[in-house]
Amino acid sequence: MDFLKKPFSDFDLNHKLLKFRKDHYLRKELEQIEIEADTDRLTGLANRRKMDEFLEALVTIFSEENEPFSIIIADIDNFKHYNDTNGHQLGDNVLSIVASIFKKQIRRGDLAARYGGEEFVIILPNCSKENALKIANNLRFTIAEEKIPFQEKQPLGNLTCTFGVATFPQDALSKELLIKQADKCLYLGKSDGKNKVVSNNYKN
Repeated sequence: MDFLKKPFSDFDLNHKLLKFRKDHYLRKELEQIEIEADTDRLTGLANRRKMDEFLEALVTIFSEENEPFSIIIADIDNFKHYNDTNGHQLGDNVLSIVASIFKKQIRRGDLAARYGGEEFVIILPNCSKENALKIANNLRFTIAEEKIPFQEKQPLGNLTCTFGVATFPQDALSKELLIKQADKCLYLGKSDGKNKVVSNNYKN
């Protein structure tokens, strides 16, 4: 627009173009830094910080709208055994495979995050417990059917995940209590033999 209003020299044009390029790449670099700050490097999922922010926002919004949303906590069964048997490089590969399944299976607008170690959290806005249980079971079956290298060495003869499900406001009214409830259900599934989906009054 500067040059539409007045004559310009080649020097001025080159100066403007250089400034434009510099501003453009600086903006892209800042955008990339923001993305990386919210992303787990190994899996490409959201990280713990992004998960906390998203969950906090949902608690605020859905409290006002009086609508449900659900969370799923997933844990890879006997992951330490897989790591110790096959090495950390193949263990990292398993984390990436499971993360890729989550990314492909969840709905647009859901958030999948790496919670830490071999644990993952999936946040499902506008999702009842019934639908969350269906999603968790679909994920469980997909992971169990995935052909993962050396999974036959696992204690269960396969590489599987256990899932705990909790729903707002049915199970809890705060971010912390919702995570705690889903984690409690996950623990029950682990104690009951693993490769299960568990929520209050539901176990499969």
